[in-house]
Amino acid sequence: MTGLYRCAGDILFDDNPLFPGKIASVQLKQYSETSNFLQYQGPLTPQNPYFSTQVKTVAPHSKIIVGIANTGIVEDAQPGSWNNTVGFHSNSGRCLSSHNDIANTEGEALKIGDIIGVLVTHFGLKMSTVMFLKNNKPIATRYLFESDHKQFLPTISLENGPIDLGIIWPEAVTKTPQVSDRDMTKWLKHPEVKYVAESEVFMHVGSLPEVAIQGPLPLSLDFEHFEVIVLEASNSGVGPSIAIATCSPLKPSPTCLLLRDFFRWLADGETWKVAAGQKIGIGIHYHPDAKASSIFNDKQQQLVMCYVTLDTMIIYWKMLIQPEGGFYPLILLNKEASKIQIDINTNRHAAVTDRLDDLYRKELVLANEITREDTLRKEIDSGMFNKSHAILLDTEEEKCHLRLRASDIGIHVIQFQRHLTPDHSYFCIEIGELNEDSVITAGVASHKFPLNKYPGKHGVSTGWVSRDGKLFFNEKSEGNTEGIRFEKGDIIGIQVHSFGKKSSVILFMKNFRPIGTRFVTVKNLFPTIAFCGNGYSIEVDVYWQNQISLPPAFNVCNLDHWCLPPGGQIDYMNNIVLVEDHIQPMTIQAPYPLKGEFNHFEIQLIDEFGEDCGVSPPLIVLTAAGIQKQPESTLWQDSIRFWATDAAQDTVAVGDIIGWGVMHIKSQARKRDKLVITYLTINRTVRHTKVLYEPPGGFYPLIVLPLGVNRVKIELGALNMGTSPISKETVTSLLLEAETVIALEKQNKIDDTITNVPKAMTDDKKILRSNTRKKNKAKSLRDRLMVKWTDTENPDHRQRNNSDLSAGSSIRENSDGNSELSRTCNLI
Repeated sequence: MTGLYRCAGDILFDDNPLFPGKIASVQLKQYSETSNFLQYQGPLTPQNPYFSTQVKTVAPHSKIIVGIANTGIVEDAQPGSWNNTVGFHSNSGRCLSSHNDIANTEGEALKIGDIIGVLVTHFGLKMSTVMFLKNNKPIATRYLFESDHKQFLPTISLENGPIDLGIIWPEAVTKTPQVSDRDMTKWLKHPEVKYVAESEVFMHVGSLPEVAIQGPLPLSLDFEHFEVIVLEASNSGVGPSIAIATCSPLKPSPTCLLLRDFFRWLADGETWKVAAGQKIGIGIHYHPDAKASSIFNDKQQQLVMCYVTLDTMIIYWKMLIQPEGGFYPLILLNKEASKIQIDINTNRHAAVTDRLDDLYRKELVLANEITREDTLRKEIDSGMFNKSHAILLDTEEEKCHLRLRASDIGIHVIQFQRHLTPDHSYFCIEIGELNEDSVITAGVASHKFPLNKYPGKHGVSTGWVSRDGKLFFNEKSEGNTEGIRFEKGDIIGIQVHSFGKKSSVILFMKNFRPIGTRFVTVKNLFPTIAFCGNGYSIEVDVYWQNQISLPPAFNVCNLDHWCLPPGGQIDYMNNIVLVEDHIQPMTIQAPYPLKGEFNHFEIQLIDEFGEDCGVSPPLIVLTAAGIQKQPESTLWQDSIRFWATDAAQDTVAVGDIIGWGVMHIKSQARKRDKLVITYLTINRTVRHTKVLYEPPGGFYPLIVLPLGVNRVKIELGALNMGTSPISKETVTSLLLEAETVIALEKQNKIDDTITNVPKAMTDDKKILRSNTRKKNKAKSLRDRLMVKWTDTENPDHRQRNNSDLSAGSSIRENSDGNSELSRTCNLI
């Protein structure tokens, strides 16, 4: 054993001394599954920036993860799925950086014989850039957010053998791949982009509305400007977009208006128009004095001026802060402008350098003022916190480092004394050190929260507990989703997704994926974190809301961005979510409520169900983000659900598509309590409607999988049913009936107050008779409304539904443990 390897699991590998060109054998046994880990302890360096892995043998369900990780990664983790690491997945081509796979480039899957290479293209001070190559062709670029270059360790994780690999470790590499931006075959393109070498044309040949092409190298002092020859444009003058972008998103999202990871220019057919044959270009201009220096570094973070050209004429410019690693050329093709050529030879430098120098100096004054203001906004000192003395605090420009010593016993709390706002609604925590017996609880709470309590478990607050993953709200953990544990190496985020006067909605995230939502009923929401080491030290880095600009944005078309249960997997080809065997019902919730462009969701019934097979189908539900207080109206509901059992079983069959939608009404837009129309669709036809008050934050799509149901197909083809899925006449009728119910309920409330007056104060029997008539009238109208929703009011049916759901996380319970069935509309 040479001591150059760290290994765990069933991996067999060649640990003999290395020599130039040596291909080291790495194998995984046939029946080995997870937790197989190998890390080479010699770091990548500017002299040896590359290593490669060739796939010799791989099973159909094998997974090879190749990347760069630090020594802190645990042996059952994967590079890329750990803070400050990167990793490539062989089965899907996904490339992750600190858990995040969002970028301009997507990667490609591997097969037997393929070689995946990992190349550090820039060694930076705070972050470096990494390129993944498949058979010497670039397929993805990512940031590596590790500042210590000694921690750039080649790392491999293997699952589901047998696997046989040939690895050339950095010291054995004889030739590092050379990539040129002049070679169009080396440009990174989306799978729906085709490159025709004979004509040097890039073509959008797929169905997506927009696809990307990225340059393999960033713009530099030798390559300041590139152009695109437009071969196709719309009749209105819409053309392709040109852009500059970092190799992947920055972490965290920067607050400064000038520091961005993406800048794009588009001829939209209105302000600017282009035609076939024209050239559009984009470039960057460095500080005219700094770039003349012999020690100038064009890859460092610095102010640059981005400019756009149309047929070599400068038509737009903007000052930006270039992040470390530089800006990469980017082109976005759309369906109306689907063909281009890329010209990187004719005008690699702008012809009007003197004018750009003058523009740069002119814009520099304002740019410096913006950066100074941003620095002041991000400033943090110890006086901004209410905290336990045991928590050690180190402040930096972009984050705070918090530490609890192993000797500090009990619960210790820190609260940032700046409340969250709609403009600054998100903060996140990187878990650096956390033993499995220690506890972190992170959430939001009122001002001056006790320094020895967990948020969510005390008073009016909300919190997420690391050890069991539970999401607490006002001392209770009931909700639509159960939550999930977080631990060392994870990034957790907390966002106020919806601010309300009485209730706000908190969205919890782990590793850039949504976990669940809860209400919080306090006006001003302060970030609050509690530590309990239980004999172990805890260390975290916190990015407070003034140090980060935007929360992660989720796409409901991406099932990775739904709140999945622990152990949930996705069949991406068929949009099917797979869950583990379970006794309790399992839930899947959308990250956002039905509003705006996302106003409808649906599933397809793909498995047999019914009494004959003894299996119930999935439930589809519209639900509030959490549990509300007892409502004052029957039109306030926590949830509405449809379950194709009993009488409703005959309304659908295997293969049918069932969904829920929400229609927002213009006349309700300015009201504090808004009425909306909820509607059930079967095979995209509206079958039932009901008017309800919209809960704080809106109605969230929820799917419940009963016992025996381990998969569900989520249809993504009708997320928007338009603004008028229901006729105006029906809308008017439904609103009139709902408003009549509201008026009668208000009158009954007043009459109940009169009725409860002591008899000595009134003997007016006419009032009592009038009250009875009004109550009966209201009940009759409510009953007529409910007929639109259910074919039966049999109490036995309701009791069975309650029994089926009571064990799951989607059931609501009062403090006395009784199900609040009266608050849930059931379609059964």
